[in-house]
Amino acid sequence: MRGIHIIFFAAFLATAVVKAEDCPDQVLAFDNFQLQQIWIEKTNTCYVLSGIFDPTGSGVERSYTFSSNGTFMVFNGYGNGSPSSDTGARVFRFFPRLNNRLEIFQDKDGKPVVRLPSGSDVTFDTRTGKIESFTNVTFVEDFAINRANKGGIEITHFNGLLLDFGFMMGNDPITVSTRKALFTSSGGNKCQVRNDDVIEYNPSDKNWDYPFRYDTDQKLKDFLDVKCPLPMM
Repeated sequence: MRGIHIIFFAAFLATAVVKAEDCPDQVLAFDNFQLQQIWIEKTNTCYVLSGIFDPTGSGVERSYTFSSNGTFMVFNGYGNGSPSSDTGARVFRFFPRLNNRLEIFQDKDGKPVVRLPSGSDVTFDTRTGKIESFTNVTFVEDFAINRANKGGIEITHFNGLLLDFGFMMGNDPITVSTRKALFTSSGGNKCQVRNDDVIEYNPSDKNWDYPFRYDTDQKLKDFLDVKCPLPMM
């Protein structure tokens, strides 16, 4: 995994506080794939990063990062040039949050799994590093790594409430307050918001962590009930 990936996930939404003892540093390592769980003290957040070893050093890669606040990032590297031209990220978030825990383990077949705060399990193919299954989620993946396919992952249905922050070159899409994000309910109702409707921004603080405005699902529901024309939660 490229170092720039760390810059991206450092900007992940910081809301749900996790204690260090609930997120022990650990690695599930295979021949050319690994899952790494780490705790970041600054944001009291647990993260799991997936990565596949690229012996060519081409910088062309797709990897995935999950956080204890329910965020799922698809990171793409397009080469070894500037991050502004050779990296991109698609960011989603899942509700409701059943807890604020992440867990990594191997299933009965020895495959690596990440269990998310929404309750979904994400299982990986260790040969390719691709997502093999994603419970409660229907998705389509374009395996081509290019700048035109918005990160390569499209979620077509989630058995809950999905927030899609979209794709951005060179940075995490949550970092721009005026960008649009889209809520989609399990029944297909949609509600578009601006990032600053759901994210807090502090331009004077360069170490700001872009926290989510609604620290409970009930507070989020109260906001959506007013903001959206159709029921969302």
